[in-house]
Amino acid sequence: MYRREEFQLRVGIFYASASLSGAFGGLLATAIIKMEGVGGLAGWKWIYILEGLATIIASLVSASILPADLSSARFLTEEERAFALKRLLASDVTISTGPSVQQIRSSSTSMDKDKADKQDVFDTTTTTSGHNDKKDVEPFELREVIRGLTDIQTWLTGIAYLGLIVSLYSYSLFLYVQLFLG
Repeated sequence: MYRREEFQLRVGIFYASASLSGAFGGLLATAIIKMEGVGGLAGWKWIYILEGLATIIASLVSASILPADLSSARFLTEEERAFALKRLLASDVTISTGPSVQQIRSSSTSMDKDKADKQDVFDTTTTTSGHNDKKDVEPFELREVIRGLTDIQTWLTGIAYLGLIVSLYSYSLFLYVQLFLG
């Protein structure tokens, strides 16, 4: 969870790394394609097998290691969790789990630091206004899903995005295959 002013930089780094991965992906594909005939498979098949396998392994490792929220982050101490929550609340960001503003203010003003660190307040869903989000959550309604699926703007936006992404990534990811393998 990043503060609002930090999030833009992280998103920029993510998109910049996508173009860098395209550059290194071509080098990797060049090396893998030289596996032509290994196991009776064409070199381009090895590209899909090895890169797909790496993606699956990375996703399984990430799903098992990354925490869902601050309360389930095993690598943080209670003090670090409290610091992270105070930092997010100071930037006026809505958070998905953590103590309410009143709990943080009371722990930092009326209680000494040791008691505040030991206090287990990571089980409620709150926002910076201090109210409980569980009361504000809209119930699931199938008619809203149907309304979204039948909306023409949703379909046109999806088709436009699909056209953009297919053309962009087919050029950047498969240029080597198109040029050298026909």
